[in-house]
Amino acid sequence: MNNKSKELENILITIKETSERDIDELSDSIDKIIECHITNERTISLIFDTILSIEFIEDDKKIKVFHKLSNYCRSFNEELADDYDKILEQDLNYDYDEEWNDDLEYETVPWFDEGMKQFKSNDREYLKSKIEFRNFFLKVKKEVQDFPKLNELSKEELQNNHLFGELSYLAIRFFNEIMTDDDFKNLKYSLKRIKKYGEEVLKDMFEYYTNKYEK
Repeated sequence: MNNKSKELENILITIKETSERDIDELSDSIDKIIECHITNERTISLIFDTILSIEFIEDDKKIKVFHKLSNYCRSFNEELADDYDKILEQDLNYDYDEEWNDDLEYETVPWFDEGMKQFKSNDREYLKSKIEFRNFFLKVKKEVQDFPKLNELSKEELQNNHLFGELSYLAIRFFNEIMTDDDFKNLKYSLKRIKKYGEEVLKDMFEYYTNKYEK
């Protein structure tokens, strides 16, 4: 048995024994796969399936490990990577391009959901114009008297108060501007991070855009 075959055998043994308690070990196996440039589709699929079987979907480590494998897989089998990216998105029940389902049984953060829906909405297309967005921001800023506590807003409050919805949109727009593409894409997978950001994002967002548009 050559070294590459032996390495693959060891990797498969590790994968078979992996549980949520040793996600780091699984991450090490992916590093070895990349290092050995293993492109066996069955092996790659087995690792994807193992990652998806881990129950703690809010764990940033799981998402990071998944995307490490996905990015590597995309270099030689883009179709397989796309298929598993879709499976992960379905597994997490977070696809903002699909019609929202009120009956889904998972915890959400209403302001983040509303902000994302508006950010992806055709109704906000005109705000891609820098001038239009500047005017929009200044209008919202003029209307705001006190910052609401985003994490305490209900879905109904966001739907019935246009200002709350606009603030949620601005928060998402702010994240999109200051984060890397990967960080912004992965943010929706971590409720803990979203809630943490929700405590201060309005203050940070207004400071950022005020400096940008009122100097």
